[in-house]
Amino acid sequence: YNIGVNGDSRMLIAASPDFGMVYDFEDDTVERESNVGLFNSPAGVGFATDLGFYAELNKAWSIAFALTDLGSINWNEGTAEYSSNGSLILDDVTDETLVDSLVDVITGEGKYTDAFSTPLSTAMKIGVGFKVEKYFKGNFPGEMLIELNYHQGFNNMPANSTIPRFSLGAEWMPSNWFRLRSGISVGGYDDFNWAFGLGFDAGIVDFDLATAYTNSYFNGNSAKRIGLAISSRWTF
Repeated sequence: YNIGVNGDSRMLIAASPDFGMVYDFEDDTVERESNVGLFNSPAGVGFATDLGFYAELNKAWSIAFALTDLGSINWNEGTAEYSSNGSLILDDVTDETLVDSLVDVITGEGKYTDAFSTPLSTAMKIGVGFKVEKYFKGNFPGEMLIELNYHQGFNNMPANSTIPRFSLGAEWMPSNWFRLRSGISVGGYDDFNWAFGLGFDAGIVDFDLATAYTNSYFNGNSAKRIGLAISSRWTF
């Protein structure tokens, strides 16, 4: 059997000078000292802003609109470019020389490059909120907020997608110390996501537990990712 591999990629890199990074295409005599700390020198400088509004139509219904991450980052420190445009036929995966050639095809060749700019994950968000207990005027056990949201990304930067995403979520508070949360989203980068969470109010401390991609627990070997978050907050 033969395996054909085609490499056609371009990757831009920028790094803080405090990392002391030496690229593999640089001369062997090049040395840089690493000085990594809590506040490293930035690899670039940018600007971002969010715009939005929120309105309550009545005690039960509310609407919101936002444009988020409007801006970009200009990367100007330690900039390099790796590009690959080649092909390789593998007829023996145990041949180390072919494996090394495969790495070269995938990695490509590196070189210095000028400063470059990347946009942020700009997106538009529209949401509708519904307070169930307000609609039923107190004839409901506890409090419940239901939200329907629409997310439209304007690029395919990390955590963003031009594929529209619709989400429906709810938080139910049957008592003043316990919260139950769940929601689903369809579309976007993740295609489908089911989230679930619990919240506990212990007085001056709040505890929250949440899972993302809960549906992955039922997908077996086809599961792509799972997420778990635990947090606490002191309130005074």
